[in-house]
Amino acid sequence: MSKLFLKLAESGHNITIIDTTAKKGLPDYGFNNIHMVDMRCGKDYFKKFEIYEMVWEKMDEPLTFSGIFEIGDMFLNDVLKEKSYLLPAILETDFDVIILDDLASVHGMFISELLYKKKKTPTIQYGTTFQLEILRSSRAYGSSFLNEPTDAGPLPREIVEVFHPGKFTSRTLNAQLEGKFSFQNHFSKSAIVLSEAFWGLGLPISQGNDLYSVGGYCPEFGALDKEMEEFLNDPKSKGTIILAFGSYVKWYLAPQHILDAYFGAFENLTDYRIVFSYDGEPREVPKHVKLSPWAPQKDILNHPKTKIFISHSGIKSTNEALCAGIPLILMPCFADQKYNSEFFSHLGYSEFMNKYYLTKEIVLQNIHKVLDNFEEKKRRILKVRSMYIDRVMNPMDLAEFYVIRTAKKKEDVIFKRKGIFLSWNEYLNIDFFVSLIGLIWLISK
Repeated sequence: MSKLFLKLAESGHNITIIDTTAKKGLPDYGFNNIHMVDMRCGKDYFKKFEIYEMVWEKMDEPLTFSGIFEIGDMFLNDVLKEKSYLLPAILETDFDVIILDDLASVHGMFISELLYKKKKTPTIQYGTTFQLEILRSSRAYGSSFLNEPTDAGPLPREIVEVFHPGKFTSRTLNAQLEGKFSFQNHFSKSAIVLSEAFWGLGLPISQGNDLYSVGGYCPEFGALDKEMEEFLNDPKSKGTIILAFGSYVKWYLAPQHILDAYFGAFENLTDYRIVFSYDGEPREVPKHVKLSPWAPQKDILNHPKTKIFISHSGIKSTNEALCAGIPLILMPCFADQKYNSEFFSHLGYSEFMNKYYLTKEIVLQNIHKVLDNFEEKKRRILKVRSMYIDRVMNPMDLAEFYVIRTAKKKEDVIFKRKGIFLSWNEYLNIDFFVSLIGLIWLISK
């Protein structure tokens, strides 16, 4: 989302950012018209609730991120205890529009609900990944599970594919215990939705006149330092393989079978140079493997000798790989990454690996699938890149336009579809089917 508020600040708009990260110190974005509100509570909630361990040991069930929302709830509780003195000033400010991360931003939902009740301040839902099903339903997009690719269910823990439906009891209890806050109400009254998801790359899917794709934004890349440049340009190298899994995946917590799989496979790839963004225990590796706690991912992806990107399929990393036109091997770890990986592998744009039963042989098999058919893999990824970045206007210019339009028009940004105002029973036709079953039962008597 930072590229959007930086674009807005550059255009002269006053921006207030509520910072809730666990990082030390507030960032300096270099604009006098960006005002930072420090709402951090001094805790790493991912560490406190063992999310870093979950990244390796579990996978969110399809379409549900209840655990993340629970953590967001606990964070909001801490905010109300420790930072409540900040709320009056926020609630008295006449914001033109609120831009809210649509995924598990419970504190943001809380503030936006209060501002809507107090001042009718419009909210824009900003999605940095595919929208949750509840948002799509609340906005009456008419998305169907028959659309492909769709979520294939929980990631299997064994090689045999098995489908396990979600827990009905949890959903039933939640419906009975729900308080005044309603996700459906929150999402349905939002002004518009901006999304960085990979719209347009799969089969056609129903949308609305309030859902705007602002992905396809390729970040600038820079030059590599001398040491990395010399490593990648080794004349003995046939190409570069980069492995990077983002900041939330901690390699010092990785299961032994995953470490054995990757390091074992890399030992066999002596003709290639491998850059592994690795923060685990120090270890001896062959000269063709370079370990680093942090790697200049964008710059390496755009290096002419880079052949493969092994990634967790986070949307930012996948976006950078698409922009660079680099073939992908994806191993999802948590949240939306499973869906992203299935989406790209289903369409033939990547290879897919399962963290639960990863082996050295599986890693090598997938790497050779790409290397042995590199020209075809490269052609396919360049084709999807051309579709991905083919936009009438710059995505951030488009996002800025709709943010300003929302700020000016408040709630009257679009003609809202009738489905947005329907209850769950009406939208899902439950009332019709219950009546039909009741009628059939009466006739049978």
